[in-house]
Amino acid sequence: MSEIKEENTAGKMIKCSYCGGEFDEMLAGCPFCNSTNIKGAQAEYMDKLEDVREDLQQLTELPMEEVENAARKGRKLVTISVVIALMVFVLLGAFVLIMQNIDKRDVKADLTWQLENYPKLDVLYENGEYRELVEWYDRGYENEWPIQDWEHYWFLTNLSGYLWVSDIVETKSGTESYTANEYEDILYYGLKIRFDKGDSLISADEREKLKPYAEIITTEMNRIFDFSTEDMQAFEKEAADNYGIVSFDTCKKYVEKWQRSNQR
Repeated sequence: MSEIKEENTAGKMIKCSYCGGEFDEMLAGCPFCNSTNIKGAQAEYMDKLEDVREDLQQLTELPMEEVENAARKGRKLVTISVVIALMVFVLLGAFVLIMQNIDKRDVKADLTWQLENYPKLDVLYENGEYRELVEWYDRGYENEWPIQDWEHYWFLTNLSGYLWVSDIVETKSGTESYTANEYEDILYYGLKIRFDKGDSLISADEREKLKPYAEIITTEMNRIFDFSTEDMQAFEKEAADNYGIVSFDTCKKYVEKWQRSNQR
C-alpha cells in the first residue's frame, strides 16, 4: 500500500466525547458507541481514494493485447472503468461534505469564545461547582461551543457521566425501579471505573475529585449484579482488549440476560 495509507493507519489515542472510550484517532468512529470521529473519517476516505487511484493506474498499465481482448469480450474494461469512476465521484462527494463540516467553523470566533469563557470554567472547577460545569458541558454540545480544548475537558466528560449516574442511584437506590437503560448505565460506568485505571488524560488529582461519584456507582453495581467468576473474566478480557472499556453493547446484552434470569 502507498506511503499515504501507511501514515493513516496509526495515530495517538483519544477519548470519545460521548462515551469516554479511548481509541486510535485514525479510526472513523468510536468502536464503543459508534459516534463519528471526523479526523479518522477523513483519513479513511483518503485511503479509499488512494486505492481507487492505484486501481486506475493499474488499468492504464495493462498490455495492449489484454485491452483488446477485454474489448472483444464485451468491453469489460470499459465497464470496470465506469464503476471506478462512479466510486471516485461518490467518495469525493463524501469527502467534500466532511471538509465543509470541518471548515465551516469560525476560528476567530472560537478563540474569542475560549478567551471569554475558559476563565469562567476555571473558577467553577477550582470552587468545586461541578453541576454548573456539567451544565456548561451539556450546553456546549447543544450550541457547538469550542470547549474541547479546555484544560480539564476530559475530567469534565467523565464528571458528566459519573454525576448523572450517581444521581440516578441516589434517587432510586433500594427501590428496584430502575429502567433497563439505567441498569445498563450503572453497569457500564461501574465497569469503566473498575477497569479503566490508566487514564493518561486525567490527572491523579482529577481522579480523586471523581472518587465520591465513582464509589456510589460501584457500590450500587455490586449490590445489584451478582457477577459470576466467568462474567467478570469476560468483562476483564474485553476491557483489556479495548483500553479499559466494556462496550455499551456488551452491557446491554448482559442486563437483558440478567433480567430474564431474575424473572424466572
